[in-house]
Amino acid sequence: MTDNLTEKQEMACRLYGLEGKTKSDAYRGAYNTVNMKPATINRKAKKLFDEGKIRARVNQLKEERCERLNYDADQLLKQLSGMLNADILDIYDTDIGSIKPLDEWPLIWRQRLDLLETQEIFTKGTDNKSVIGKIIKVKFIPVSKLLELVGKHVNVGAYSKTHKHDLVDNLTEKLTNAIRRRDD
Repeated sequence: MTDNLTEKQEMACRLYGLEGKTKSDAYRGAYNTVNMKPATINRKAKKLFDEGKIRARVNQLKEERCERLNYDADQLLKQLSGMLNADILDIYDTDIGSIKPLDEWPLIWRQRLDLLETQEIFTKGTDNKSVIGKIIKVKFIPVSKLLELVGKHVNVGAYSKTHKHDLVDNLTEKLTNAIRRRDD
Protein backbone atom coordinates (compact mmCIF):
# COMPACT_ATOMS: atom_id res chain seq x y z
CA MET A 1 0.00 0.00 0.00
CA THR A 2 1.19 3.51 -0.67
CA ASP A 3 1.76 5.78 2.30
CA ASN A 4 -0.90 8.33 1.45
CA LEU A 5 -3.80 5.92 0.88
CA THR A 6 -5.91 4.08 3.41
CA GLU A 7 -6.22 0.30 3.20
CA LYS A 8 -9.72 0.64 1.75
CA GLN A 9 -8.58 3.14 -0.87
CA GLU A 10 -5.72 0.86 -1.87
CA MET A 11 -8.10 -2.12 -2.11
CA ALA A 12 -10.50 -0.12 -4.31
CA CYS A 13 -7.60 0.93 -6.55
CA ARG A 14 -6.44 -2.67 -6.92
CA LEU A 15 -9.93 -3.96 -7.68
CA TYR A 16 -10.46 -1.29 -10.31
CA GLY A 17 -6.97 -0.98 -11.76
CA LEU A 18 -5.78 -4.59 -11.67
CA GLU A 19 -8.88 -6.77 -11.67
CA GLY A 20 -10.91 -4.67 -14.10
CA LYS A 21 -13.92 -4.22 -11.85
CA THR A 22 -16.22 -1.29 -12.46
CA LYS A 23 -15.71 1.69 -10.17
CA SER A 24 -18.90 0.84 -8.29
CA ASP A 25 -17.93 -2.83 -7.89
CA ALA A 26 -14.45 -1.83 -6.72
CA TYR A 27 -16.04 0.48 -4.16
CA ARG A 28 -18.35 -2.34 -3.00
CA GLY A 29 -15.37 -4.66 -2.64
CA ALA A 30 -13.39 -2.23 -0.50
CA TYR A 31 -16.04 -0.51 1.60
CA ASN A 32 -19.04 -1.62 3.63
CA THR A 33 -21.98 -0.86 1.35
CA VAL A 34 -24.59 -3.21 2.81
CA ASN A 35 -27.03 -0.43 3.75
CA MET A 36 -26.33 1.79 0.73
CA LYS A 37 -28.56 2.26 -2.29
CA PRO A 38 -26.96 1.63 -5.70
CA ALA A 39 -27.15 5.34 -6.54
CA THR A 40 -25.25 6.19 -3.36
CA ILE A 41 -22.57 3.60 -4.15
CA ASN A 42 -22.21 4.97 -7.68
CA ARG A 43 -21.94 8.55 -6.41
CA LYS A 44 -19.36 7.64 -3.74
CA ALA A 45 -17.37 5.53 -6.19
CA LYS A 46 -17.28 8.38 -8.69
CA LYS A 47 -16.16 10.80 -5.99
CA LEU A 48 -13.44 8.39 -4.82
CA PHE A 49 -12.04 7.67 -8.28
CA ASP A 50 -12.13 11.36 -9.23
CA GLU A 51 -9.60 12.14 -6.48
CA GLY A 52 -6.16 12.90 -7.88
CA LYS A 53 -4.24 10.55 -5.59
CA ILE A 54 -6.64 7.70 -6.39
CA ARG A 55 -6.36 8.29 -10.15
CA ALA A 56 -2.58 8.42 -9.81
CA ARG A 57 -2.50 5.11 -7.90
CA VAL A 58 -4.79 3.38 -10.42
CA ASN A 59 -2.57 4.59 -13.27
CA GLN A 60 0.53 3.41 -11.39
CA LEU A 61 -0.99 -0.05 -10.87
CA LYS A 62 -1.95 -0.31 -14.54
CA GLU A 63 1.53 0.73 -15.66
CA GLU A 64 3.15 -1.80 -13.31
CA ARG A 65 0.86 -4.51 -14.66
CA CYS A 66 1.76 -3.61 -18.25
CA GLU A 67 5.45 -3.76 -17.39
CA ARG A 68 5.03 -7.17 -15.74
CA LEU A 69 3.07 -8.49 -18.70
CA ASN A 70 5.37 -6.76 -21.18
CA TYR A 71 2.21 -5.73 -23.05
CA ASP A 72 1.17 -2.21 -23.87
CA ALA A 73 -1.69 -0.31 -25.49
CA ASP A 74 -0.05 -0.29 -28.92
CA GLN A 75 0.34 -4.08 -28.89
CA LEU A 76 -3.31 -4.48 -27.92
CA LEU A 77 -4.45 -2.18 -30.71
CA LYS A 78 -2.25 -4.06 -33.20
CA GLN A 79 -3.73 -7.41 -32.11
CA LEU A 80 -7.33 -6.15 -32.29
CA SER A 81 -6.67 -4.63 -35.72
CA GLY A 82 -5.17 -7.91 -36.89
CA MET A 83 -8.30 -9.76 -35.75
CA LEU A 84 -10.49 -7.29 -37.65
CA ASN A 85 -8.44 -7.64 -40.83
CA ALA A 86 -8.13 -11.45 -40.76
CA ASP A 87 -9.28 -13.12 -43.97
CA ILE A 88 -11.70 -16.05 -43.59
CA LEU A 89 -10.01 -17.79 -46.53
CA ASP A 90 -7.02 -18.34 -44.24
CA ILE A 91 -9.02 -21.05 -42.44
CA TYR A 92 -11.34 -22.26 -45.20
CA ASP A 93 -10.38 -24.90 -47.74
CA THR A 94 -12.19 -23.91 -50.93
CA ASP A 95 -11.24 -27.16 -52.71
CA ILE A 96 -13.26 -29.37 -50.35
CA GLY A 97 -15.66 -26.71 -49.01
CA SER A 98 -14.88 -26.99 -45.32
CA ILE A 99 -12.86 -25.47 -42.55
CA LYS A 100 -9.19 -26.45 -42.36
CA PRO A 101 -7.89 -28.39 -39.35
CA LEU A 102 -7.19 -26.15 -36.36
CA ASP A 103 -3.44 -26.73 -36.50
CA GLU A 104 -3.38 -25.16 -39.98
CA TRP A 105 -5.04 -21.94 -38.84
CA PRO A 106 -2.96 -18.76 -38.53
CA LEU A 107 -2.43 -17.57 -34.95
CA ILE A 108 -4.72 -14.56 -35.36
CA TRP A 109 -7.70 -16.83 -36.10
CA ARG A 110 -6.92 -19.11 -33.15
CA GLN A 111 -6.81 -16.04 -30.90
CA ARG A 112 -10.16 -14.84 -32.26
CA LEU A 113 -11.78 -18.22 -31.53
CA ASP A 114 -14.55 -17.91 -28.94
CA LEU A 115 -16.06 -21.42 -29.07
CA LEU A 116 -15.16 -24.72 -30.71
CA GLU A 117 -17.44 -27.75 -30.42
CA THR A 118 -16.80 -31.08 -32.07
CA GLN A 119 -19.31 -33.91 -32.18
CA GLU A 120 -18.56 -37.27 -33.79
CA ILE A 121 -21.26 -39.21 -35.65
CA PHE A 122 -21.13 -43.01 -35.33
CA THR A 123 -22.71 -45.86 -37.35
CA LYS A 124 -25.85 -47.40 -35.93
CA GLY A 125 -24.69 -51.01 -36.25
CA THR A 126 -24.36 -53.12 -33.11
CA ASP A 127 -21.23 -54.98 -34.17
CA ASN A 128 -18.76 -52.11 -34.19
CA LYS A 129 -19.03 -48.41 -33.82
CA SER A 130 -17.12 -46.42 -36.34
CA VAL A 131 -17.01 -42.72 -36.88
CA ILE A 132 -18.70 -41.73 -40.12
CA GLY A 133 -18.52 -37.96 -39.70
CA LYS A 134 -18.03 -34.95 -37.49
CA ILE A 135 -20.07 -31.88 -36.76
CA ILE A 136 -17.91 -28.90 -35.93
CA LYS A 137 -19.32 -25.66 -34.54
CA VAL A 138 -17.02 -22.66 -34.60
CA LYS A 139 -17.80 -19.27 -33.08
CA PHE A 140 -15.51 -16.26 -33.29
CA ILE A 141 -15.41 -13.03 -31.34
CA PRO A 142 -17.93 -10.90 -33.25
CA VAL A 143 -16.62 -8.15 -35.52
CA SER A 144 -18.94 -5.69 -33.76
CA LYS A 145 -17.24 -6.46 -30.43
CA LEU A 146 -13.79 -6.05 -31.97
CA LEU A 147 -14.83 -2.72 -33.50
CA GLU A 148 -16.13 -1.60 -30.11
CA LEU A 149 -12.86 -2.56 -28.41
CA VAL A 150 -10.79 -0.76 -31.05
CA GLY A 151 -13.04 2.28 -30.73
CA LYS A 152 -12.65 2.33 -26.95
CA HIS A 153 -8.89 1.92 -27.17
CA VAL A 154 -7.01 4.77 -25.52
CA ASN A 155 -5.15 5.71 -28.71
CA VAL A 156 -8.28 5.64 -30.88
CA GLY A 157 -10.71 7.27 -28.42
CA ALA A 158 -13.73 7.01 -30.73
CA TYR A 159 -16.17 6.94 -27.82
CA SER A 160 -14.34 9.16 -25.32
CA LYS A 161 -15.45 12.57 -24.26
CA THR A 162 -12.34 14.68 -24.61
CA HIS A 163 -13.88 18.11 -24.82
CA LYS A 164 -11.80 20.65 -22.96
CA HIS A 165 -13.39 23.94 -22.18
CA ASP A 166 -11.16 26.91 -21.48
CA LEU A 167 -14.09 28.47 -19.68
CA VAL A 168 -13.53 26.25 -16.64
CA ASP A 169 -9.83 27.09 -16.49
CA ASN A 170 -10.58 30.77 -16.97
CA LEU A 171 -13.28 30.72 -14.28
CA THR A 172 -10.99 28.89 -11.86
CA GLU A 173 -8.30 31.50 -12.40
CA LYS A 174 -10.73 34.38 -11.89
CA LEU A 175 -12.12 32.84 -8.68
CA THR A 176 -8.63 32.24 -7.33
CA ASN A 177 -7.66 35.86 -8.03
CA ALA A 178 -10.89 37.14 -6.42
CA ILE A 179 -10.21 35.10 -3.26
CA ARG A 180 -6.65 36.48 -3.09
CA ARG A 181 -7.89 40.07 -3.47
CA ARG A 182 -10.50 39.50 -0.75
CA ASP A 183 -7.90 38.07 1.64
CA ASP A 184 -5.42 40.92 1.01
